[in-house]
Amino acid sequence: MKIFSTLIACFLFFVSFATAQQTALVQVIHNCADAAADTVDVWVNGTRALPNFRFRTATPFTALPAGIPLSIHITPNAAADTNSAVFVKRLTLTPNEKYTVIASGIVSQTGYTPNRPFDLIIRAQARQAASDTTKTDLLVFHGSTDAPAVDVNEVSVPVPGLVTNLSYGNFAGYLPLNPANYTVALAPTGAANIAWFQAPLQTLNLRGAALTVVASGFLNPAVNSNGASFGLWVAAPAGGNLIPLPSVPNSIQNLDPALLGVFPNPASDVVSVTYPEDFVEGNIRVQDALGRVVLSRTLDSEGAHFQMNVDGWISGVYQINLVDANSSRTLNRRLVVR
Repeated sequence: MKIFSTLIACFLFFVSFATAQQTALVQVIHNCADAAADTVDVWVNGTRALPNFRFRTATPFTALPAGIPLSIHITPNAAADTNSAVFVKRLTLTPNEKYTVIASGIVSQTGYTPNRPFDLIIRAQARQAASDTTKTDLLVFHGSTDAPAVDVNEVSVPVPGLVTNLSYGNFAGYLPLNPANYTVALAPTGAANIAWFQAPLQTLNLRGAALTVVASGFLNPAVNSNGASFGLWVAAPAGGNLIPLPSVPNSIQNLDPALLGVFPNPASDVVSVTYPEDFVEGNIRVQDALGRVVLSRTLDSEGAHFQMNVDGWISGVYQINLVDANSSRTLNRRLVVR
């Protein structure tokens, strides 16, 4: 109820501006993991525009005045005025533009390592929906103050290098993805994967959506005032509480692709697929080079093999993906059809 009243207050304030002059659409995402800024008020030109703004919540895309200077003050929750502001920023928005604004960094003087200064990090050309209605557009932001520059790899198809060398405080431009269920892995730039997350775009029916994914929290809470732990969180255009991407157990990276047998390969008619016996009752998905699913089925409760007929499939490279019943492990192999 509290977040609902907050969004209503935000909406009413912004609408009062929109009726008077040119506007821009802005979504603000609170990703500051500093406990001192867990809940704040945001003021625009001396008026409390966004009270009770909580960590890991977002506003909807809402109108702000454009073409005139704005003074943004961030104060502790329920401050009487802007004199106690912990942060001040002055900016001018472009009329009819759309912006994603992320509150990130540290406001405290001590207790956090490294102590990256707080800022409102602004990106223009934001999207409220995917540019291609058959896709899901993901905007990725690195907002974890103690995490190194990272690569983001898709390991369930796999398509490595979705994002490369993304450092703190930066965005990676919108990624147009087929709305499938993915497993994404994070790695320090140029190194091995260290964390895995599920991105169930298909299960959540996110075709046509545009979302912002933020790296949030601390890799090492012990040296960051025992703050929120690291994770990937998603902001929808409608705002509200950010949605966590479920983490995947580390056992996913230990499986040898050779455990998934595909014979013959290349193939032109019947293909035999074998897999470990403890993968029974999992799922199999086969995708073509464009990411389109050409086969999807549940693995049998008995046996550890099946056959599929690829006669009539378009020649090319296909990706076979097996996920066990509790979605904690995956196996991948390429298949060439000729």
